[in-house]
Amino acid sequence: MIAGCIPIFFHKDSAYTQYKWHLPGDSESYSVFIDERDIQCGMKVEDTLKKFTQEQIVSLRERVISVLPNIVYLNVSSPGAVSDIQDAFNLSVNRMVEKVNSWKVKQHFCPHCFLGKLCNHSIHHICNCHIISDQFREILQREKQK
Repeated sequence: MIAGCIPIFFHKDSAYTQYKWHLPGDSESYSVFIDERDIQCGMKVEDTLKKFTQEQIVSLRERVISVLPNIVYLNVSSPGAVSDIQDAFNLSVNRMVEKVNSWKVKQHFCPHCFLGKLCNHSIHHICNCHIISDQFREILQREKQK
């Protein structure tokens, strides 16, 4: 794909399920899928590929080229590099942040300590850049009074 070639996949896990973040959901727009079971039953890959028109091939190739930033790692420190393009690294980091944020919502994560359901803090306080629970604060206050 990096060379602009249209990928041909024989199993959905080859790319469609593995690279959901990096590849578009409309797999027919950038690739050809030939089920491996069809090949085992005698279907010829060449026969399937010959069915594509020149216009379809051009359209597939253009889509592959548009997907390139999602699958390559750019060297933004090289001279002339465009730093505002989202590359595979940016895409992965952004999607991981989205995933963690969705987990926090689903698991009722405490926004202060990320302990999720294990957290029993009723009210959080910031003390010396650390977040502590009311219970811990009470223990500190009792120690100071001694």
